[in-house]
Amino acid sequence: MRTTVTRVCRTSRSALVLAGILAAVPCLAASPPGDPAFTRPDPVRLPDRPMLRAFLEELGQTRHANTFCFVQQRLSPPETAEDGTSVLSMLWHEGERIYLVNLVRPGQRYQPVEDSAGEGRALASSSGSVDLKTDVVPTEADVGSSTTLVSRAWVERLKAQCRRVGTTIRVSAFTPRRTP
Repeated sequence: MRTTVTRVCRTSRSALVLAGILAAVPCLAASPPGDPAFTRPDPVRLPDRPMLRAFLEELGQTRHANTFCFVQQRLSPPETAEDGTSVLSMLWHEGERIYLVNLVRPGQRYQPVEDSAGEGRALASSSGSVDLKTDVVPTEADVGSSTTLVSRAWVERLKAQCRRVGTTIRVSAFTPRRTP
């Protein structure tokens, strides 16, 4: 009988220790909270592999694998003047950048691109990206009226929702095609 009681006590003690650890570190106890503004991207809006390969070729980033996470967000004022505008964002892990891939206004439908490679090259040279090494500041107040800076909280929110509902695409290293 004593052995049984000891086992139960050890199990209870272990459970209490684990509960204490989880209570002390909330991020281990639960996944990121759901944010209704973010959803899994509509597959039609996701870039295809030829577009991502052209994007990487344009930037000279083909010698190593690259990982992208896509998340769709419905914007509301004050983020946009048009309530319900939907944006597809791309978090490029190795390039440490966030890109706006496409935008759909209320009442509109997404029109797939016809030239994936051209779209990939255009995205690579777009100025509407956030460099996670230089364009992130500690607070919203530090952003001020800048059109290029974002707050750390904004980046962390996007990353958390990307982990929660995002679609991840990995592009293996490849040798670019030579054009004549």
